[in-house]
Amino acid sequence: YEMLFMFLFLISAFLRFYRVNENLVFHGELGDNYLAIKNILVTGVIPLLGPPTSHPWLSFGPLYYWIFSPVLLFAQYNPLGVAYSFAFINTFLVGINYLVVSKLLGKRTALISSIIIALSSQYLIFARESRFFSLTLLLFYPIYYYFLRKRYFLGFLWFSIMLNFHLTPIIYVPAIALFLYGRKNELSAKIVRNSLFGFFIPQLPFIAYNLLHKGEMLSQSLLWIPYRIAGF
Repeated sequence: YEMLFMFLFLISAFLRFYRVNENLVFHGELGDNYLAIKNILVTGVIPLLGPPTSHPWLSFGPLYYWIFSPVLLFAQYNPLGVAYSFAFINTFLVGINYLVVSKLLGKRTALISSIIIALSSQYLIFARESRFFSLTLLLFYPIYYYFLRKRYFLGFLWFSIMLNFHLTPIIYVPAIALFLYGRKNELSAKIVRNSLFGFFIPQLPFIAYNLLHKGEMLSQSLLWIPYRIAGF
């Protein structure tokens, strides 16, 4: 299985790095994201919020800006630097899938699922678009792994990190709740406390922003969630 996977991994890398310059996707939203990152580097002001959503009053977390500011600086503000980064991340995703799934479900399942990811046109599109929300694809694996290993602090920590890049993963909440309900006898007060602590750590910038702005975005977010569910 390992030899087949190595061959698959090379194919995956080739598909993602092939003619990155010519396949580069660039549009207004990406430009706005890159300008926001450049403002961090030029002004030295660290933002507490990240990219805006389709609703101007609601933004994602700032981790995307924080992580990719050194990338854009190193690339001298060339979008190709971010494009190569996402090509690498999307290739790395194939390897992470194989490692995690092989440990949890066996090598055969890991290889089949890795083939689907490596050759999927949608995953290639995610790599070439360089959009911040595609990072949620990679973050799913530590969440899945740590919950199954009953390391709830790390599971909730990674879930909260994922929510920095998009709010759609809220759809995982019922599954997580059902999973924890099935193990309710194992959950002590200490585990619950540590899990909540793990969840709130990545949300500290969002909390700080709301404390400075009288809970402005928090109240709007609480209204957005039922609106989004109803629309879905």
